[in-house]
Amino acid sequence: MKTPIPHNKKRLIIIASVAVALLIIGSISAIYINSTKEQTNTVPTNGTIDNNPPTEEQLKAGQEVKKQTIEEDKPTDASSNQSGKVTPVNVIITAAEQSKGQLVIRALIYTVSNEGACTLTLQKNDGAIVTKTAKVQASASSSTCEGFDVPVSELSSGEWRITVSYKSETLEGAAGHTVTVN
Repeated sequence: MKTPIPHNKKRLIIIASVAVALLIIGSISAIYINSTKEQTNTVPTNGTIDNNPPTEEQLKAGQEVKKQTIEEDKPTDASSNQSGKVTPVNVIITAAEQSKGQLVIRALIYTVSNEGACTLTLQKNDGAIVTKTAKVQASASSSTCEGFDVPVSELSSGEWRITVSYKSETLEGAAGHTVTVN
C-alpha cells in the first residue's frame, strides 16, 4: 500500500520541477541566441551564402586588399621601366662544364622577359677571346639564356674566364665563372 503524499509536498515538488524546467529552457535559449550572434560574424561552415549587401566595413576592407594586390602585382620586367634608365638584374651561371667535345654553359636571369640578348665572353690569360650570343627565353618566374654550346676545338687548353651578360633596353646584368678546358 502506498503512502499518500501530503498536499503541501506535492505542491512543492511541482513548483520545483517547473522552476528547473524554466531554468533549463532559459539556458538553452541563451546559448542559442549567443551562438546565433557569433555566427553572423563568421564565415558560414554549412555551405550557405550570405546574400545580404556588404557592410561599409567589408567594402573598405575589400578596397584595401585590392590596393595591396595591385601594388604587389606591379611588373618588374622591362615594361615597367619608363624612365629610360637601365636597371640591374641578377644573372647566375647554372652550368659550365665540358661534355662530348663541347663547353656547355647555361645561365638564369632573375626577371621575366623575352627582350634583349645574352652574350658569352670567354677570355684566357694569354689574351684569347671567344664571344657568342644567344636569345632570351622567358619562363614562369625567371628567364634563361637559350644556352651556349662552344666546341672545345675553338678553345685552347687551360683556364678560361667566363662572363655571361644579359642586356635589354632597360635591364642588364652579368655573372662570371672560371673553367678549365682539357
